[in-house]
Amino acid sequence: MTINLRLFVLPLATLALALVSTVNADGPVRDWTLMRGTFEEDAGYSVKVEHCGRVNVVGRTQGAFDGYVNPGGNDAYLLSFSTSDPQNVTINQWHSGNNDRATGVDVDPCGNRFVVGSMGDLGHERGFVRKFDVRGHCVYHREFHFGHRTLPEDCVVDGSGTVFVYGRASTLEAVTFVFIQVYDCNGRLRKTLKLGHDSFAQPTAGEITLDHCGRPIIAGYTNGPLAGINVNGRSDGFIARVSHNLEWDFVQLSGLPGNELSSGVTVMPDGRILTTGARRVVVEGSQANNRRSDATATAIDRISYPNFIVDWGIDGSTRRELITSLNGGGHSISAISNEHAFISSATFVAKVNIDSGAVEWKEAFPWTTGGSCVDALGRFYVTGAANYPMHGQPVKGKNDVFVVRYSR
Repeated sequence: MTINLRLFVLPLATLALALVSTVNADGPVRDWTLMRGTFEEDAGYSVKVEHCGRVNVVGRTQGAFDGYVNPGGNDAYLLSFSTSDPQNVTINQWHSGNNDRATGVDVDPCGNRFVVGSMGDLGHERGFVRKFDVRGHCVYHREFHFGHRTLPEDCVVDGSGTVFVYGRASTLEAVTFVFIQVYDCNGRLRKTLKLGHDSFAQPTAGEITLDHCGRPIIAGYTNGPLAGINVNGRSDGFIARVSHNLEWDFVQLSGLPGNELSSGVTVMPDGRILTTGARRVVVEGSQANNRRSDATATAIDRISYPNFIVDWGIDGSTRRELITSLNGGGHSISAISNEHAFISSATFVAKVNIDSGAVEWKEAFPWTTGGSCVDALGRFYVTGAANYPMHGQPVKGKNDVFVVRYSR
């Protein structure tokens, strides 16, 4: 199989960047909005910012960025630019001849970028991890699969250059599980860890991060027992930590009533672990029923997805749940202090007080958001896809990739 890859530096004329510096209701300042796209449908799934200020965004495109040719289907891409020099935008676009998408990105201390995602036709996807050096050249490309569908969702890199690829997979026997693939700095596979592969728990992967000791922590939700722990509702959120010996250090389920769809995870400065997600609630008149499925909902039912945050403590042994006033879930969370965190969902970005659960600032997004992150200065970045002008920026195709930065 041949993987085609080229590298281009784009001039300022091809970049849409709005320096709007808008204050939203005593909340963070919106510093700028960047939009970039092809003439087809594009999406941004993950964003990470380096200490030097370089922003990295990954996703998929059905078109071709300037200088590229798309042979059909979806191509994966890595978009990189410096906020201090936005006229130098680097695009890497690649394809395997099938449908490719990049879903996660992280950066090591030397500025190498690691991109994960999937490739292949629906139902037969393979996972990949790809390393780019500081100049944007591909250092290695690794593929893996677990028999049927293999869908990496996120990745994280520790100080030694070890990359942890987190995702969800299913076998031909219809067993679904979450996994972590561990690669050393040279791209050699060191370990594969699995959860849910020995049952029909059907877990779903969310985000992965590192704690203050450099140990990976994953979040997600499960519909059945995980690591011998039973769920309390239709689904429970879970977290798990990997030890330095590359074994499961602990696995914890929230054990909270209802139907929890956990996704995002972050570690606060004091070491506490936070997750966020959505509670699925079906409203019939004045009564809520968390255990009904969408298929049994009637035309008069209203299905709500209130946001929640779980404070797991440092080691997951204590759990405190906050139900915020946000509706629409929450698939990414980034702590900026021991008291506050930013949350992004498909329809909003918000700043939440972790002690009280109060929403101190919110901006509604009529667009579709992907991942989000904070940089070393506590500035918040969110990416996604927009199908019409955003913050005064025009759309080139059916959907364009966007990045928005907010300062505290």
